[in-house]
Amino acid sequence: MTTKSGTKKHYKRPIMEYVSSDVDTVRRNAVAVIELELGGNEPVLTQNSEGELNVIAVVGSGAGLSGTPVHGQQFKEALLCEVGLAKTKPYRQTKWHPGERKYCKKRRRWFTLSEEQYKSVAPLLFLKLQSRANKIIGSWKNGGCFTTSITIRNFREKATFNYRKGRAEVLSGVRFSVLTADKLLLADIYGAELRNPKLIQQMNGFARAIDARLSKHRRGYRTFNKLRAAHDVLRMFEHTSLPEHLKVETLERLPGGRNNVFYYAIKDMMEWEYGRTPESLLVDKALCRDYTNNIRFRVAYRRPEYVVVEIFKNEFMEVITD
Repeated sequence: MTTKSGTKKHYKRPIMEYVSSDVDTVRRNAVAVIELELGGNEPVLTQNSEGELNVIAVVGSGAGLSGTPVHGQQFKEALLCEVGLAKTKPYRQTKWHPGERKYCKKRRRWFTLSEEQYKSVAPLLFLKLQSRANKIIGSWKNGGCFTTSITIRNFREKATFNYRKGRAEVLSGVRFSVLTADKLLLADIYGAELRNPKLIQQMNGFARAIDARLSKHRRGYRTFNKLRAAHDVLRMFEHTSLPEHLKVETLERLPGGRNNVFYYAIKDMMEWEYGRTPESLLVDKALCRDYTNNIRFRVAYRRPEYVVVEIFKNEFMEVITD
């Protein structure tokens, strides 16, 4: 294995010891570990009430990834996946107690789940995430739903008012994080997000507001980007809470979809590609849609290495007791 500078990295111990060390670390410290046993048996969830490493880890047999020191090598036990809970990010070094030097060292992402392993693990993993969300949100006084005062902006440039007060129902969830490299897991999360009723309602309302603002130009216009209404739409996109991939999805919900007279003009103005977003392409590869149909996800934000996701309470789904 070579470093970013191009030099070959040397390890002080046999590579096998690093693989075993990562497995031992999560078994001792992770709040939950899903074990994939050889022979195709059902995965087993082990929960550790005293665990201080706030991740759900998956352990099982695997072959080393390309570009790692274990490329092509098969191991009976390896760390295949991590899902970070709350503020903890997968595989990262984590401090357990602020102000103290006690911490959990980072783990190595040298392995990943195969499709068959993922299909075996995913139902249990999603069930654990939903159970945790139900338990945490159930302890909140507002139960994860509250009504709050909001300020509604008027995006017309020459409006008689700029702001007005309103009331809105807001849902709160609990967060977890997934590596951007874990495509199988993200495919199901993005797919479930597109089926989230609250997000569907928000995108549909946003699409109708865009179309209404541009409606007087439906019969034609010279240069779209010079329209005052187009500038208003640009400001609407800048201030919406929707993540970037759902802003693009909103255009698909314009009346008439891609046949809407403003569809391609807005895409050009926003400098978006005409093709589908990487997130929507991933959804086509979702393997466990049946297990995420009743789970409500929302992508909170993305970073180059990981995606932070919010999961909301679902009282109608069976839960795992600690």
